[in-house]
Amino acid sequence: MSDLEHEHIVRVHHMGEYNGTYYLVMDYVTGPEGRPQSLHQELDNRPQKRIDPDTAAKWVRQIAQGLAYAHARGVIHRDIKPANILLTPEGDVKNH
Repeated sequence: MSDLEHEHIVRVHHMGEYNGTYYLVMDYVTGPEGRPQSLHQELDNRPQKRIDPDTAAKWVRQIAQGLAYAHARGVIHRDIKPANILLTPEGDVKNH
């Protein structure tokens, strides 16, 4: 995972284990409001929990691009869900 460098994937800098607990050190991604925000949180904050079609299509493309990049390098995510998609300050998304 630490070899993956793509604009729609959160970069992993280090993986390890400490006293039986496994961990990842990843980029800190802030959302449009300056704090981390997942797609799940964004949906909760929207009226009727909906995203306009153009934004949804943009985010789906970005998620698919990141996943295709990872899959081409033998990495399978296995837990794609709104809580694991982060928003960037620019309004894009990153898989983590």
